[in-house]
Amino acid sequence: MREPDPIALAELGGCPELDVHGYDVPGAIFEVGAFAERILGRHADVVKVQHGRGSGKLREALMKWAKKEGYRVQDSSVPFETGAVLYLCHPTSRR
Repeated sequence: MREPDPIALAELGGCPELDVHGYDVPGAIFEVGAFAERILGRHADVVKVQHGRGSGKLREALMKWAKKEGYRVQDSSVPFETGAVLYLCHPTSRR
C-alpha cells in the first residue's frame, strides 16, 4: 500500500506554519531557511509558508531558493490559499 503524500496531508491542517507577509526577499529567505532547518526532519516533514499574493516576487524567490536547497516545494491546492501559500517538504520524505 502506498504511503500518503506528506504535502497532501499537510493541506488538511496541523503542520507548522510561518507567515512572511511584508518581508523583503532576503529577509523571507532567511526566516524560511531558519524555520525549515529548525522544524523539518525533527518535528515535521512539511511546513506551511504564508507569503501572500502581492506581485508574486516573494513566491518566485522562495520557490527558486527551496528547489536550490533540495526541498520539495509546492503551491497550495486549497482554493482560498492558491497563490498565497507554499508547502516545503523535507528532502528525505516520501514523494
